[in-house]
Amino acid sequence: MNKHHGQCVSLNGLQVEVLKCQICGSS
Repeated sequence: MNKHHGQCVSLNGLQVEVLKCQICGSS
């Protein structure tokens, strides 16, 4: 499984950033 740094992905309808494990937009 290749994960991108800071890649935003939608899981179960929730947008989260890979590796960071945080909700997208909480920067």
